[in-house]
Amino acid sequence: MLVCPECNNEQESGNFCSVCGAALESVDGDNNTDTSTAQENPVNTDGYQQTAAAETTEQSQQKANQTVENIKNGLINYWNYFLNLLKNPTTAFHTTGKQLLNAVITLLIFALASSLSLYFLANSTVVSWVSLPFFSLTFQLLFVAIVFLALAFSSILLMTKAAKNQDSAKTLLTQYGSLGVPFAAINVVAIVAGLAGSPFLTMVLLAASYGLFLYFIPVLFVYEKANLISETGHKVYVSLATSLIMSVLTFFVTGIILSDMMSNLEDMIRFSPF
Repeated sequence: MLVCPECNNEQESGNFCSVCGAALESVDGDNNTDTSTAQENPVNTDGYQQTAAAETTEQSQQKANQTVENIKNGLINYWNYFLNLLKNPTTAFHTTGKQLLNAVITLLIFALASSLSLYFLANSTVVSWVSLPFFSLTFQLLFVAIVFLALAFSSILLMTKAAKNQDSAKTLLTQYGSLGVPFAAINVVAIVAGLAGSPFLTMVLLAASYGLFLYFIPVLFVYEKANLISETGHKVYVSLATSLIMSVLTFFVTGIILSDMMSNLEDMIRFSPF
């Protein structure tokens, strides 16, 4: 079919419109041309989708690999940090806020390891006739450990400021947490003693780590900070005041926590199946 582009006249044959004389255009020819063109240049949507899917998969894989690499580097960094401080804890006084994450991880290891050691000890010896709930009891012990660590750091923060030390709370927390590396290691060893069912060894290790890290280290820490301000100042009294504050706080908090924990422990034993 031929169509005139000027007057839209349709006719079967001829090169020019019989009405206006304009050159005719073939409708079928155009369609055939468009069709043939489309056939010669088909849009490969499947190819685009496959390419996009491949690119998305590759990006996801790259992100996963990068995450794994970051975790690996973080573990290596922490391991080196831990070993260096285990060899020479004095270097903790030279750590800065950049090591805050490592210090917090150390404090969490200290608290978690002590909680696990007490749980395993209690579960294997103290109440050997019943299995204690792992998550409930461990969480309570972990909470108590974190509370005592918070009390110790609060005492340090209060007395270092009383000694007019200008270090930020971030730096003080980093350095105190870094000093906890040897005691975190002791608590990890206490886990083994708890699993072995050795009450004496477990309690000796935990008593040493808690006694030193919560009472002796804060005194030493404040003394060091006060000494940097003035070698002739009242650094001895300020340091001893740290221990006194920690002892008073511990007395009141322990009474509250122990009464609550004993009540919960009795409920656990009462309702646990034999």
